[in-house]
Amino acid sequence: MATPPSHPFTYSTADIVFRSSDDVFYKLHKLVLSLASDFFNDMFELPQPMTELNPSARPTDDQEHDGLPVIPVSEPSSVLTPLFLLCYPLESPDPDLTTITQVRAVLEAAIKYDARKAVKITRGRLRELMPSAPLRVYAIACRLGFEDDARDAAKEVHAQKARDGYVEELEDIPFGAYHRLLYYCAIGGGSAPGQQFTFCHTTTAGTGASGLGVTIDGRQIKKMPRRNPGVIPVSSPPSSSTSPPPASAAESSPATSEPSVNGPSDPQPSESQTCAADDHDVILITCDARQLRSAGDAMLRASLVLRALAESPSASTEGIRVPEPYATMSILVRIYDPLEHVEIFNLLDIHNALVAAEKYQMQKAIALLQASLKSRQAAVPATANGTSGEFLLIYAIACRFGLRDLAQLAARATLRCNLTHILFPAVDEVDISAGYLHRLLDYHRRCRAAITPIFETRTWLQGIWRQRVQNALCHSSKAPDATIPAFFFNGQQVQLQFPALKWACWYEPYMKAAADSAPWPSSVSVTREDVLHAGLGVNLTYPHATAPTSPGVTPSGPCVHCTQGKGAVQLFQFSQHVASTITSLERDVNLSWPAATTSVAAEQAASAASTSST
Repeated sequence: MATPPSHPFTYSTADIVFRSSDDVFYKLHKLVLSLASDFFNDMFELPQPMTELNPSARPTDDQEHDGLPVIPVSEPSSVLTPLFLLCYPLESPDPDLTTITQVRAVLEAAIKYDARKAVKITRGRLRELMPSAPLRVYAIACRLGFEDDARDAAKEVHAQKARDGYVEELEDIPFGAYHRLLYYCAIGGGSAPGQQFTFCHTTTAGTGASGLGVTIDGRQIKKMPRRNPGVIPVSSPPSSSTSPPPASAAESSPATSEPSVNGPSDPQPSESQTCAADDHDVILITCDARQLRSAGDAMLRASLVLRALAESPSASTEGIRVPEPYATMSILVRIYDPLEHVEIFNLLDIHNALVAAEKYQMQKAIALLQASLKSRQAAVPATANGTSGEFLLIYAIACRFGLRDLAQLAARATLRCNLTHILFPAVDEVDISAGYLHRLLDYHRRCRAAITPIFETRTWLQGIWRQRVQNALCHSSKAPDATIPAFFFNGQQVQLQFPALKWACWYEPYMKAAADSAPWPSSVSVTREDVLHAGLGVNLTYPHATAPTSPGVTPSGPCVHCTQGKGAVQLFQFSQHVASTITSLERDVNLSWPAATTSVAAEQAASAASTSST
C-alpha cells in the first residue's frame, strides 16, 4: 500500500503533476498556478518539454502519473509543499516557516517561479527573523537584491555588534556587499543628511561579483554572485575604469579610496594589428564591435577553445566573435605576438585578461599574467593606508584565481591597514564572495592576537634575551647590594658586595612605550627613536603619552648603566629582537582558505593534459 502524501495536493480534478527532487508527486491545477505565477502562466501557454524546469533532471520512464503529464523540478518536497500552499487559495493557515534556512529556500523558489504572493509572504517572514540573525538576513537580502531589507538588517547588525561573525551566506554575496556593511558599521551606522547608502549593488558596470546573473535550473533570476568563484563563463569582463562608490561614500571623499590600479598606460596594439589581415591571420571581433588582428595562427594554436570557435559551422566569415571587449583581447594578442614585449601595470587589466586567458585555456598568457600580478604586488610600497586598496585588490584577484601564496602575501601587506573605514570600489570588479573578506579580517584579528602577549606578559621572553634582561647590572636598583660572608685574604678581612641583579630598568618603560607606539604595534614602530628614548627615561614629545612604567614599578630616574655604554646598546639590540619576534609571530599565522576552492588554472591544465593524452 502506497504511503499517503504529506500534503493536500491530491486533487482528482488536477490537470498537471509536479514531481519533487525527492519523488513526491503534487496533483495541481494549471489555472491556479497560472494565476499565482507569471512563470507558470507563460509555461502552460507554450508547448515545452517536460524537463524544461530542470534541465539536469535524471531521465525517467514514467512521464505520466495517474494519466497526467509529470513535470520534474529540482526543489525538494520540503520547499514545494509550502510554496504551493502559498500559491493556492486555501483556508488553512500559511505554512509554518520557523527557520531562516526554510524561509530562504521557499523565498528563492518563489522568486524563481514568479509567485508574487509567496514572495511577499516569505519576504515578510524573513524580516520577522531579522532580530535573531541579522547578518544572515542581510546576506540573503543582498543575494536576492532586496535593498530595503538589507538596509534594515544592516541597522540591526550594527545595533547588535554582529558584523564580525561568520555565517555561511557570506559565501553567496559579493565581497563589496559585506565591505559596505562593515563600512556602514565603522562610521556609526549612518550617513550624512540627504545621502542614501546602497548595500546590495554599486553602480559598477561589468561582470564583477556585483554584476553576475545567477541561473536557477536554467533560468536567470537575479544579479547574484556564485558560491564557488572558480568556474564561470566570461561575458564582457569589466573595463579598466573604476566605478563610483555608493552615494553616501561618493559624496564624502574621505570615505572612499581608489587603489592605484592604473599605473602607466598599457600600450595598445600597433596599427598593423588592426588593419586588414592576410589569409593566414586571425580576426577577432570583440563585443564593442571592433576588429583585432592576430598575425598568423598563434592564437589558434595557443587556444583549442578559440580554434573550436573558428571551426564552428556557425562561425562568421568576418572573424571569430568573442564576448570580451577590445581592451582585454588586445592584451592576449600582444602576448602571442613574437615582436611584442608585454608589460601590464594596471591591476584590473591584468585581472580581465587573466579571466579571458583562463576561459580560452591559454597557458602562456596565464603564466605571464600571473607573473605580472606577482610583480605588481612586490612593487607596491607598504608605507601608507593609501596603498591598502591596491593590496586589497591584489588579494581579491589572487583569491579569484586560487593563487594562495600571493593571497597570503597580499593579506600580510594589509595588516595595520584599516580596511573597514574606507571603501575601495575597484574591488567590486573582481568576482569573489564576501567570505574572502571575512577570512582576511579574521587573519588580521589572529595576527594581532599572536603578538599581544609580547606587551602584556613576560613569558614570551625566553632564552638568551631573558637572561640578559633579567640579570642586568642596573645601577638604579633599589634593592640592597648582594653581600657575601667576610673572609680573610693575605691576613686582612675582606667584605665584598655586588650590585643586585634585576630586570633592566629600561624594560618596563620601553615595553609600555612600544605597546603604545601605534594602535597595532609593528616591527617599525617598536624601534622608533622616541620609543627607545622612553625606555631610557628621556623626555619625549610622544603622540601616545602614557605612564613611564607599569603598575607596581617605582620610577627611579635614568640609570647611568642603561643610558650610557652597554646598557643603551643592549636596549637598541633588544628592540630589534622585539621587532623580529613580531614579524615571526605574524608570519606563523596562516590565511584561512575555503576547503573546496581550487584554481581555475589548475583545473584547466588538468583538462588540457587529459585531452592531449587521449
